[in-house]
Amino acid sequence: MINTIDGIIAAAKGGKTGVIAVAAAHDQPVIEAVVEARREGIATPILVGHEEEIKAMLTGLGEAPADYEIIAGDTDQDCAAKAVALCAEGKANFLMKGILGTADLMRAVFNKEHGLRTGRLTTHCMFYEIPALGRMVILTDGGVNTFFAELPVLSGHEKRQETAKKGI
Repeated sequence: MINTIDGIIAAAKGGKTGVIAVAAAHDQPVIEAVVEARREGIATPILVGHEEEIKAMLTGLGEAPADYEIIAGDTDQDCAAKAVALCAEGKANFLMKGILGTADLMRAVFNKEHGLRTGRLTTHCMFYEIPALGRMVILTDGGVNTFFAELPVLSGHEKRQETAKKGI
């Protein structure tokens, strides 16, 4: 059983490398995280954002910017739209929020023409490692599904099956 963030990382190292589209990647902690994931063989990032800032941050971490796919994005909305498009087109497996407002990212995700709508429930999970408990706690629907009366009703078993099919 995986019960720590380190356990998730160890399990990810044994699997197929995923491609992460990062919206508004021009933020030092974001760049540090994706560089570490790339070095560990966990993920291949596609960085969308202020190109020169991203290149400078990569160089500062000893990375060659030419080894990364960088897509120029001007505004938060532009960065979000381009990162979401990468996922919608199948060029990326995961979407990561960089330094942009959640509302801008979610508008791109739920865009009727170019977003990631499927007609099914959209959700997200946040993993917290709590040392005092000796395990992780997973919080879901912290901000996406706030009006539960309007959501389709699934039994616990059906919801677990639907989530498991998505690899979560």
